[in-house]
This record gives sequence, structure tokens and C-alpha cells, in this order.
Amino acid sequence: MSGPDPNAVVDSAAGVAKAAVSQGKSFLKSKTFWANVVMAGSAYLGYIPASAAPYFPYIATGVNILLRFLTNQPIKLSLPSVTVQ
Repeated sequence: MSGPDPNAVVDSAAGVAKAAVSQGKSFLKSKTFWANVVMAGSAYLGYIPASAAPYFPYIATGVNILLRFLTNQPIKLSLPSVTVQ
């Protein structure tokens, strides 16, 4: 009695993962990336009020979790391609 070839399943999954990564969007188009830049910049520049500072890590974590749930595309770590005509 023979079942499906386990190697074929692994190869198929690896192919899907590679395709998803190669088709991902640039990290510069990621809302999560820019939200983190804004939050880090505002904390670094002192725009967070002292009364909110103890809660800022929790707020930043909540924003990240929310944005990850809204994400439907992977990102790739490369700059977007520019076409010159």
C-alpha cells in the first residue's frame, strides 16, 4: 500500500513559499513598516507625553498586531523597481 510521496509534498510547499516570497511587495510599501518608523521617530523625538510613555510599548505592540492581521501580502527586502521610459 503506497500513499502520497512525502518528498513531493515538501517540494510543492517549498515552491509555493518561494513563489510567495518572490511576489511580495517592497517593504517601503508596507503599512506596518511605516507605522513602526512613525512610532519610533515620535518616541525618539519626544513627541510622546510623559503620562503616556509607560503605555507606549503596549500601544505600539497593539498597532503592530492589528496591522499584521490586516496584512495579506508578504514583503521582500528590496527597493521597488523603477521603470524609466
